[in-house]
Amino acid sequence: MNNNIKEITKTGLYILATGGMLFGAGAVDSAQCDAIDVLAGSMTAVSCLLLAEKIELD
Repeated sequence: MNNNIKEITKTGLYILATGGMLFGAGAVDSAQCDAIDVLAGSMTAVSCLLLAEKIELD
């Protein structure tokens, strides 16, 4: 795969991970805090970070 596409994909995964962390952290502060919302945000972040780390740039 082209190195530029790999970089864009890796950056997108980092952005998704950041969004997941913000979602999880925001769910804690909401009045209707559900544990599943915190877990969903955290697991999204972890899975995106793990996948981004598996992409090797040339």
